[in-house]
Amino acid sequence: MQSKQLAPLDAQFLGKSWSRFSSYSFAQSEIGAVIGASEVAPVASFAPFLFRKFDTGIMPYVLFSLSGRRNEFVKPNGDWLGSYVPAALRAHPFELSGDSDTPRLLVDVSAHAAHGIGGPESIPYFDDSGGFSPPVQDVRKFLLERREELKRTAVIMRKLTRAGLFVACNAPHLTRKDKDRLFLINWKRLYADCALLSDLSGDLVQQSILHAHAVSLIQIGKLRALQAEDRIRAAEHVGIPPGFEGFLDAISTAVKND
Repeated sequence: MQSKQLAPLDAQFLGKSWSRFSSYSFAQSEIGAVIGASEVAPVASFAPFLFRKFDTGIMPYVLFSLSGRRNEFVKPNGDWLGSYVPAALRAHPFELSGDSDTPRLLVDVSAHAAHGIGGPESIPYFDDSGGFSPPVQDVRKFLLERREELKRTAVIMRKLTRAGLFVACNAPHLTRKDKDRLFLINWKRLYADCALLSDLSGDLVQQSILHAHAVSLIQIGKLRALQAEDRIRAAEHVGIPPGFEGFLDAISTAVKND
């Protein structure tokens, strides 16, 4: 799949149109995505998420692949296999620039959707007055809200990083090239520190991230089944053990033995 070609949404797009994507084929080469705190529970319902180290810090990161070859949740016909679509994939073909103060709306001009191809309707980029059309305004609002959500999540991640709660993920079936940047929660460290546990009990968002992370690791078996093209096993319901200790037992089984 060709790489993205991002261009600012400016006067060069006057009189042109785009379409809402009707297939997730554009995400076939995406092997993971950063997620915000509000997404951890729905993500955990279908996929594992770890914590990935970036130049700016560690963030929750949903795995679409263990091998790094392809997105296992996109079928050959472009259908999405998960029960939830992460926000990172929902604004195609639009993105925001990296400017923190005045981010610009960008368009991936290599995408069919950017040229009104592939969708049931063609949507103008600009209205008659030269401003963004209402659908484009909606996309920009969504992307700005997601950016704020990620900022709030980053604050929590910095707190967990300072507490030394991340440990390298050494699962043998994780063979992707960026595996050295992927981390798990160090549960032994957490449960050995009474002050940390006390702090955790007063932060419901932080609790939800750690809890969902524990649950999500059970989904590694499903991801392995998708990678092996074992659709029957991948479609099996994954039961969640009762109690948090049960979650930790499930983690050990999922990570070590599948």
